[in-house]
Amino acid sequence: MPFILLISESFIVLLIVWRIAAYDFQLFMFISIVIGPSTWLIYHLLQNKITHIGSEMNRLLPLSMGSLTQTISGYIDIKLANKETYYRDVFLTFQKKYHRLNMASYLPVLIPLRANELVALMGVILIFVYALFLTDNSDDAIIMVSLFAAAAYRLMPSLNRIVTSMMSIKKNMTALNNLSLNPELSYEMVASAYGSTYKIYRKCRTS
Repeated sequence: MPFILLISESFIVLLIVWRIAAYDFQLFMFISIVIGPSTWLIYHLLQNKITHIGSEMNRLLPLSMGSLTQTISGYIDIKLANKETYYRDVFLTFQKKYHRLNMASYLPVLIPLRANELVALMGVILIFVYALFLTDNSDDAIIMVSLFAAAAYRLMPSLNRIVTSMMSIKKNMTALNNLSLNPELSYEMVASAYGSTYKIYRKCRTS
């Protein structure tokens, strides 16, 4: 679903920004200067971390499942050799590392949600500073604060979902690339496992 969410929310953001630019170009420029670069910077700072986490998770999962498969297929020999504890510990070690990374992947997703709220608050503060020290017409500043707050109230959820979708794609990019490099895998099997995300990703890669 991240691809679909990214496309739909991007369309919504473009529509809102277009309406804001048509209504008040000054407000459009202010939003572009305050919100645009900050959103890009937040994503740029976190994308390497989330990509690394996704790559490590993709490396650990086959090792974990491989050790489990090996244990099941050779259970009789393992039982006779009294090695149950060893193979259990190997499996649990991989599982602990995998789930620790999975939990760590939630933090980079939550950071943009709070950071964008702080950016919106800083935008309101900047408008108040402008009204108090740089202009004599406080009525225009009050109107601009109201418009900015209304625009940010609608833009921020969409921007947060866009950033979250992009980070989810980055997290799973290694797995998607591995799938695209293995044409012998059944498309129906992969599509049923990954849903519309892989279908859209495959279409983008072949176009």
